[in-house]
Amino acid sequence: EFSSSSKITQLTDTKAKDKKKSFVIPSRTLQEVLRIVSLVNDTVLEVYAESSRIIIKTNSVILSSRLLEGEYPPYKQLIPTSCAKEAVVNREELINALERVSVMVNERTNIIKFTFDKENLTLKADTSDTGASEDVISIEFTDTEELVIAFNYKYVLDSLKIMESKNVKIGLGGSLSATIFKPDSEDDYLCLIMPIQIR
Repeated sequence: EFSSSSKITQLTDTKAKDKKKSFVIPSRTLQEVLRIVSLVNDTVLEVYAESSRIIIKTNSVILSSRLLEGEYPPYKQLIPTSCAKEAVVNREELINALERVSVMVNERTNIIKFTFDKENLTLKADTSDTGASEDVISIEFTDTEELVIAFNYKYVLDSLKIMESKNVKIGLGGSLSATIFKPDSEDDYLCLIMPIQIR
């Protein structure tokens, strides 16, 4: 979805008129499309795709790009259908806490440890040469047992900054299980982040 106000029309070649067509578009191309859509007043976006190229047109702009070869990875297989534990946290508070704690993060690994308990989330970063930092924020957590899990904090921060909701739901399995971050008020966005093994 390029923009809430854009109508996307997909036109395929006449031989494949009744067949669904899928293709992998480079992310830089989509970023450029988002930029163009925000600058022009056109409300219709036409997409033409061939075997190796894509053309995206508005009334005033034409963008041509190569397509990536191969199939998009089957990412849906990696998304857990249910999570054993769930935490709900204020999104802005989590962003601010991550930014404060990241001051002492190891720049090579970017690891921040998340410790979930019934009412608090403790974020901790430490490096042997510069020291440690820690922050605690209030959460709602569905499990009674403490869970410690580590992430590259930049991935978490990037996903949180895209969301617009007040709170974020964090779906957890275990300390090495894929974790889902999603807004509590939207169903069409989620971010799957793999944890880092703590040694």
